Amino acid sequence: MVCIEDLQVRNLSTSAAGTVEAPGRNVRAKSGLNRSILDQGWFEFRRQLDYQPAPQCSAYSRATA
Repeated sequence: MVCIEDLQVRNLSTSAAGTVEAPGRNVRAKSGLNRSILDQGWFEFRRQLDYQPAPQCSAYSRATA
């Protein structure tokens, strides 16, 4: 059985810059993390699982966050 969590990538990769009144912290580290998250291609991975699951897999489900 394969189960994946349906995460909202847009929410995971929000900016840490903040505002003028409350500037963000660790902005450079967060921008690197955002780049890594967006570089993974999660939608294509999920699409491929929908299209052709592994031969050993008897069930496939998607859990909502």
